[in-house]
Amino acid sequence: MPIPAGFNPASYNSTTGTDFTLGAYYEPGDGNVYRYFKLVDAVNGTIGMVAEWASATAYNVTVDRAGGASIGRIPAGVFVAAVTAGNYCLLLVRGRHAAVKDAANALTVGVKCVPHATTDGDAAPIAGAYATTLNPFGVCLANASGGTFPCEVRI
Repeated sequence: MPIPAGFNPASYNSTTGTDFTLGAYYEPGDGNVYRYFKLVDAVNGTIGMVAEWASATAYNVTVDRAGGASIGRIPAGVFVAAVTAGNYCLLLVRGRHAAVKDAANALTVGVKCVPHATTDGDAAPIAGAYATTLNPFGVCLANASGGTFPCEVRI
């Protein structure tokens, strides 16, 4: 579905959830694709955080790795706006994001990325223990630096 003219996903943080259809995909015409979700649990989403599915039956996501409702490190999308826990948001599910979170600066160019196991909203390289247990959400386009990396998101 197209996003309404003049609408900016990077500034969307809604308390009502009535602007879009939960779970629906939206395309603003810039080559990116977004999906509409509700952020649950107590941790707010910030730009570049990786969200995980928090429900098998509803369009709920979480970034809370320690006490959250994640259903198994399944990536749902990447935040393009700061979102308050309990609110609704559009997450990037296909396209380029300039600054996905990686506090450890562990990602290098060409490596597939997965949600980090313990750091809220962070990404990690798909290697070692992650290689056979998690689904990648994208590919790192340049070495991580300053806690972020550019990513081609493909969920």
